[in-house]
Amino acid sequence: MVDNLRNLLRSPVLLAQTSAITLVIFVVSAFQLLLLLDSLGDTIRITQAVAVYATSQVGGILSTLPFGLGASDAILVTVLAGYGVSVADSATAAVLTRAVSTLPLALAGLIAYMRLDGLASSDAAPVATSEGE
Repeated sequence: MVDNLRNLLRSPVLLAQTSAITLVIFVVSAFQLLLLLDSLGDTIRITQAVAVYATSQVGGILSTLPFGLGASDAILVTVLAGYGVSVADSATAAVLTRAVSTLPLALAGLIAYMRLDGLASSDAAPVATSEGE
């Protein structure tokens, strides 16, 4: 991991591309949150949505819990409530955000893991040899 980080920091173009992709992901996730809140009848600004999403993700990562379960959701509810969204709507948005983001990613990761595990086990198949050689 440290070698990958060093390579990233040594390449300004790669660092800029990675940063741009990360920013796009945060903005798209913020739009997703805005749409969820809009369907609940609440509105916040896009900058607030990005702040909510980023803060909840950082909190989830720092909690070291799998997928940030609980920690990122609690932070999302707290920050949204701080922006004037009701706690009930904030909690609903947290559950729906979890359902439309974590669940599909977890399923995709599980499928990828199972495919890679199948490839690795087929590559590691023992080769039959005769003992007389």
